[in-house]
Amino acid sequence: MVSQCTICEKFKRNIQKEPLVQDSNPGYLFQRVAIDLFEMAGHDYISIIDAYSGFIISEKLSRKTSSHIIEVIVRIFDRVGYPSEIRCDNSPFGSVAFEKFANEANILFTFSSPRYPQSNGLAEKGVAITKNLLRRCYEVHETDRFQYRILEYNTTQVATMKLSPAQLFFGRQIKTRLPVASQLLYRSNINEVDIQEKIQKKKEKQKYYYDRTARSLPMLNVGDLVIFKKNGKEWQYGKITDNINDRSYIVLDNFGNYFRRNRRFIAKTKNNEISTSELLFEDHIRNNVNSECNNDKEINIILPNKKNNTDVNISLSKNNDNTIVPPKSNTPNEAERSTEQQSSSVIHNESSHRDSFVPDSGTEVAEMPDKSARPFVTRSGRVSAPPVRYGNFAKKII
Repeated sequence: MVSQCTICEKFKRNIQKEPLVQDSNPGYLFQRVAIDLFEMAGHDYISIIDAYSGFIISEKLSRKTSSHIIEVIVRIFDRVGYPSEIRCDNSPFGSVAFEKFANEANILFTFSSPRYPQSNGLAEKGVAITKNLLRRCYEVHETDRFQYRILEYNTTQVATMKLSPAQLFFGRQIKTRLPVASQLLYRSNINEVDIQEKIQKKKEKQKYYYDRTARSLPMLNVGDLVIFKKNGKEWQYGKITDNINDRSYIVLDNFGNYFRRNRRFIAKTKNNEISTSELLFEDHIRNNVNSECNNDKEINIILPNKKNNTDVNISLSKNNDNTIVPPKSNTPNEAERSTEQQSSSVIHNESSHRDSFVPDSGTEVAEMPDKSARPFVTRSGRVSAPPVRYGNFAKKII
């Protein structure tokens, strides 16, 4: 009973997380970078972080348009080189302008699942670091020193790597305003195999602690009736139409809209009554209309009525242009009743006012308007009628 309750499924708790799926280790600098946008104190910024070295680049954006973001990205890549792959969100990097830029620059764009920032954890980590540095600059009113704070971070040694992001990126340490040993400024031969082993060891440690509270979820198939999180915390009903990968699916809601969601935000429903009456409602109509579209007869469609568990017979007809015409209800609704009442009251007042008018002697009466002209309802629902004063207009002869 509880598993088939509509209210219980609507406010269902979140699904337990799945085991961590990690990307392959990058083999060289800028093989894969993560890009994300963020806002701080009313200003927009872009953050770029390299997956191999952890080197961070950030710039302030004057406007948040695709053309300006591409201009800033090109300016950065012209200085440090172009990456092979970019991990980013769908907006605004999924626009046509970015698709054109990707083809011109020979860059592969990989998009994360909507409303699941964990799938692009590298970009979120870069934003968190950049925000922390920028927040300190705003605290001491030194926003003009923001780029220098990023330089200090890039020259700080990472505990697990025993090297700084700048050393991994440039092959040597970068000099800042702080004192630095001269031997660190020389180019050193970094053992790439040792770096790969350290990266792999760090990722294995992350997966070990993450998977302690995770469990695998069964895969979903195309056509499965599910509940998913469309917007916010409530679950809504939908149907699987396609799968991007083992963890990401395309879901169709009962309004005909498609959404991409991670597996953690999708659960298989056990409410068969809801699935047949709501999710398959449009498919039922579409299939019956298409099968009877070539006939000139009326189309009878039987739909379930959820109020009294009976079937409702709906008749659809066709125009000359083969368009389906919905049936007209024989019972007027409240808006039609109020319009008819208002129209009848206006007509009654107009006729009574005309009958009570008696012209004086020596008075020429103007031609009365056509009584057959009745008030009409405009598109906004307002009743329009000829003004009463025109019907009682009289012109006195001097």
